[in-house]
Amino acid sequence: MTWSFIAKTTRTALLVAALVPGAGVAQETLKIGAINPYSGPLALYGDELARGYQLAVDEKNAKGGVLGKKVELVRGDAGNPQQGIAAVDQLVTRDKVDLFIGTYISAVSNAASDAAQRYNKLYWDTNAVAAELTERGLPNFIRSGPNAAHFAQTSVRSIVEMIGPAVKKSPKELSVWIEHEDSIYGKSIAEIQKKLLEEKG
Repeated sequence: MTWSFIAKTTRTALLVAALVPGAGVAQETLKIGAINPYSGPLALYGDELARGYQLAVDEKNAKGGVLGKKVELVRGDAGNPQQGIAAVDQLVTRDKVDLFIGTYISAVSNAASDAAQRYNKLYWDTNAVAAELTERGLPNFIRSGPNAAHFAQTSVRSIVEMIGPAVKKSPKELSVWIEHEDSIYGKSIAEIQKKLLEEKG
């Protein structure tokens, strides 16, 4: 995933933000809470996402902002679900953000978007993968990145179309071991992989 893709996604989020009822009404700045891991072992990924977001924000501000309002990105550091909830609480109550964007970790997105719903704030997810994030049907949640089904389909297609022929075995002759992370991210992909592989025989 490149900065340009992240920036393009963020530009879309900014346009949607302009249509959110009440967003930035009482202030001259449209504030976006960017929830990602900015410390700890996954900080590199959070920082890279924030750079992409900031590119889009700078571009919009250079062109007059959104509906005449300057856009400001406010970071919320979250490496686990509890930190995600705390980040939402702080960004709404202290920083007065209008909406949220993120999140690199599916479990964080799950918890943080629930918290954002309690504040009636839009939560735009650009990176979390777990299928259940959209399956919940939260009215405030939208996503633009690939979900678990995309990852599962790609890996199963590789097994059937590349690995099978390379070892001269049909899908029914292959034995596949599925190893996954013990999280909603890993389980979500593994469940779909298992289903797709069973369909292949």
